[in-house]
Amino acid sequence: MKTLHLYLGRELLKAFALTTIALTLLVTMGGGVANLFRSQGIDALRVVKIFILLVPVAVSLVLPIAALFSATITFGRAAADNEINACRAAGINVHRLLLTPLLLSIAVAGLMYYSWNYVIPRMSGKIYDYSRDDIATLLLGQLRRNRGVEFGNRVLYADAARELLPSELPPDAPPDLKYIQLHGAAFLETESGRPLRLGTTEAAQIEFDLATERVGPDGTVHAGLAPRVTVRLMNVRTFDVTRSQLFEEARQDLGPYEIPLPLSKKTQFENLPRLRRYANAPETSPEMRDKVAGFRKKLLRTYAYQSMLESLDPGQGGSGKLNFNGPGLKLQIQPEQFAVGDDEGQPLLKNVVAIEETLDGNGHPVRRRLTAPSGVIRVREVLDRTEPAVQVELTGNVEIRGDPPGPVDSAIKKAQERLPAAPCPPDAVTRLKHLTDLDILDPRRDLHLNSKLSNAREELIRMRDETQAKVSSNIEFRASYAAGTIAVVMLGAILGAVLRGGQVLTAFGISCVPSLSVAVGTIVGRNFGDQPATHELGVGIMWGSNALLALAAVWICMKFFKR
Repeated sequence: MKTLHLYLGRELLKAFALTTIALTLLVTMGGGVANLFRSQGIDALRVVKIFILLVPVAVSLVLPIAALFSATITFGRAAADNEINACRAAGINVHRLLLTPLLLSIAVAGLMYYSWNYVIPRMSGKIYDYSRDDIATLLLGQLRRNRGVEFGNRVLYADAARELLPSELPPDAPPDLKYIQLHGAAFLETESGRPLRLGTTEAAQIEFDLATERVGPDGTVHAGLAPRVTVRLMNVRTFDVTRSQLFEEARQDLGPYEIPLPLSKKTQFENLPRLRRYANAPETSPEMRDKVAGFRKKLLRTYAYQSMLESLDPGQGGSGKLNFNGPGLKLQIQPEQFAVGDDEGQPLLKNVVAIEETLDGNGHPVRRRLTAPSGVIRVREVLDRTEPAVQVELTGNVEIRGDPPGPVDSAIKKAQERLPAAPCPPDAVTRLKHLTDLDILDPRRDLHLNSKLSNAREELIRMRDETQAKVSSNIEFRASYAAGTIAVVMLGAILGAVLRGGQVLTAFGISCVPSLSVAVGTIVGRNFGDQPATHELGVGIMWGSNALLALAAVWICMKFFKR
């Protein structure tokens, strides 16, 4: 038996190795992967490195197919050459010959399970890091092709751009920072296709922060973050379209902004320990972190509107006016009447008096008095702030005077005037800060939200439950798919011997039967398992298909593969 096992093992491994090499080359070189990466703007050297990283991933994917095909063709050829009949004639129990493909299938299943949970996540992480390191090069290429770089509703252009060399950086520059020097730069900010502000400068610098971890103001370490970019404009001239005013500043910083990567990191490619952590706390997954962060911005707007309405309503202890204080800005808003908007509950003002105090280029205070028959207060994102800000927009016959008015000061009349952005009310910021992500995702916690935001919260909770189901389903999918390889390879070997599948095409056709069955079972089970309502059913289908395939292999072996 030792001689027979060595002989079958040698034939199995030879066919297994050749099939693995052929399928790996087919997957990596024949799938148009190079064109995909080059279309994303990644340079040739990075493409070569990514190809090297893709080889272990491709090997992991083709292992079960290679093992199945090698077992089928090896035992099919042995049956076609009457080698199995010779073993029977010698009094050998041919079922014992299945020990060799069994050992091969167990080894392949173990390699697959380890690869799915550790090798592929590690390789995909390295590919993600390469694309992360190349983000400055990608944006530099866009600027040189005069395509512009978009940051939400902002677009940046430049006549010339180049990346600063390490020798040009300060000696104490952090290693996670990269810089691009711009000449003849311009930026445009729009809202719903309407231009808000535009600016030009002769010199600017883009700073890329590629750090994967950052420490928040409260000391919390945030990991797995997207790259951030800050644009520093020197001697910039800015034209505010809505206010028809021109500003000149010695320096203006835009950002920091988070920028998307051409190859995003997916939760489904994380390693097993991290998946288990996401299964227990789905709100910590990257997708949910982004969704919760977006909801928190909406929640801040709601809390800010509630705070402003309370300040405007004397019946709730308010003073009837609003005061905003920010860097270089003091703003007082006093309407005769106010109402609540139907959209998000923003204050709608009537017969408004606004006192605005800003600083000129020399740091001297400049006061304006504005009156308007109507106005609205919105909390929105603005160009040079990372957090949402309060924006007061006056409409109707807006009159603007100095405060106090000069002896020959005449009123400037406009149909619309947008006041400088002010910080959100501090009590709204504090209220949101004390609200944890678990509080937001707890349906039992009453957050006093309007119907629109309540629906958004319900959708967020549904996504949390769906994310948890998908992560748990992914864990079960990896385990069941790897375990199913054992039954697939054994059934392939038995069918090859029964049907004498010694020819390549015959062996390939026989191999499709068990591989198709396990693929259909795991895919259907995965689809059901990704939904919270049918998660348990999906897991049962994945493992049940493996059990049925194993029973089928045993039945066919006992009925047709005679001892």
